[in-house]
Amino acid sequence: MDNSETHAKAIRLGNELVKLLELERGGNTLARWMAHYIAEQMTLVDKAEEPDKAEAEANCFNTILKLWQHRRSMPMGIRPFENFDAIFRVLERLDPEESGWFYRELWDPKVVPEPDSIEAIASVITAVDKAARVLIEQAVSLAANTACGEPDKAMLKDGDILDDSADTDLIKQLMRFGINEKLTPELIREREIDRIRRRIETLDWFEEASKELRTLLASEITRLEKER
Repeated sequence: MDNSETHAKAIRLGNELVKLLELERGGNTLARWMAHYIAEQMTLVDKAEEPDKAEAEANCFNTILKLWQHRRSMPMGIRPFENFDAIFRVLERLDPEESGWFYRELWDPKVVPEPDSIEAIASVITAVDKAARVLIEQAVSLAANTACGEPDKAMLKDGDILDDSADTDLIKQLMRFGINEKLTPELIREREIDRIRRRIETLDWFEEASKELRTLLASEITRLEKER
């Protein structure tokens, strides 16, 4: 990313931060001051002429950069991406030690074990785990897209001007934000249809495994009743 592109991103990000800070209507004097100061810096850049323009741009860029660097410390109610806090907490509880929390494809739904075999019983475990993770993935994706308003989407596009972009990177992953931006709309649509079909296949398999488990449990009740 060259300097001109980085500076352009910073200016767009600055505009979004000003809008966000101006939402503070309470007694947060600091938030109002920051909004005013950044807006003032950007105005100076627009009005400056050489040789003062380069210095004005540098001051504006550094101001926006410093504020963005401390985005997680901004007041509640105007902090960028704060709607994702609940989602992040859920993901941490799922598996705090595992960075890749989505299910690894280790099963083959086309392999049908013999009824009442150890493999059949064990396959229920896999089916439950897989289906649960599919449901979690879909729920997280829905939550992420619901949490991400228009200001957040704008900041996602330009929020990679620093190396500390773990939060924005995760949000992009959850939302599939910009992943397929180089593909045609038709190909994106076809890939999404294929992805959803695989999810439905998983849930269908889970439904069949659930029936198998129910049959096994009913057989266990019958066995226990005979031992009375």
